[in-house]
Amino acid sequence: MTSQAASRPFMGLKLQPRQGVAAGLVAGAGMLLAWLGAMSLWGPGPRALLTGMGQVLLPTADSASQMVAGAFIHFLLAIGVGVLYAASLDRLNARDTLVVSIFYGFTLWVVSVLILRHWVHLSVLELSRSWWGLLVFLIFGALLGVYANLFGLSAEEES
Repeated sequence: MTSQAASRPFMGLKLQPRQGVAAGLVAGAGMLLAWLGAMSLWGPGPRALLTGMGQVLLPTADSASQMVAGAFIHFLLAIGVGVLYAASLDRLNARDTLVVSIFYGFTLWVVSVLILRHWVHLSVLELSRSWWGLLVFLIFGALLGVYANLFGLSAEEES
């Protein structure tokens, strides 16, 4: 990164905040698939994640209801994070967008594991602290970046 690139003025948003809803849904779906796959291979199985998240909303409900509630919470959070991502992403070239997006995923992992740990169910926190939990958050960030590159404005486009 050159000093010229670091000192360039803000060129506008790559995505409009309303596009963050779709970006969050796409990245959230990819993250959920990656997480469930990773849990099948290295973890306790895919039910543990969704039921653990669902226990936040429905602590005394049956497992199926908790899984539905867990998926609802996951996608609600993904949409919120997608909107924040879209509202903060400058117009960058494709490579820089992916780098920033993957770092965004890493930052989300740090925030979720270190800061929000008191607000989530303990089983979800344990799953997030694993190396494959980090990998899944990086995948989430990468998918946000892919979405931004496909549907957002590039650095060269005029407002």
